[in-house]
Amino acid sequence: MSDKTSTTTIEVYKYTDEFENEQLLAVEPLRRWAESNCELRGIPLDIKKVEDMFANKKIDRKHLQQHTMTRDPRPIIVCEDFGGMASEIVDGNHTYAAMATAVAIAARTGFPFPTEPTVPGYVITRKQMEQFIIPSEARLTGIVDDQ
Repeated sequence: MSDKTSTTTIEVYKYTDEFENEQLLAVEPLRRWAESNCELRGIPLDIKKVEDMFANKKIDRKHLQQHTMTRDPRPIIVCEDFGGMASEIVDGNHTYAAMATAVAIAARTGFPFPTEPTVPGYVITRKQMEQFIIPSEARLTGIVDDQ
């Protein structure tokens, strides 16, 4: 008789809420919901936001090179009222950074953009996002992947 333990990896977005509690957002169920319920729109690219992502270690260079740059991009997901009035990318930080970097490089070479560059994305509200928070009692140590 074999006693094999199966492991399920769940991609999460980890953040600290306004009460200083760590929260984990289940990304794939959120993505499936957004794809079915939200309109795809252009999210403006902001180079300063990308610089902040690198400075605050929201972007892992190795993940960017080995995962993001080798796969077809998917639309990002932005929560429009994440922290008060601010918006936050809750899935797709690496995609956003890769596209913004390409735009910045193109701009330095003199490539003209006819309009303001954007990245495809879905915009959700905080209330919609909260449906996908993993309850603390459901979390098991060692099985969470926050890439």
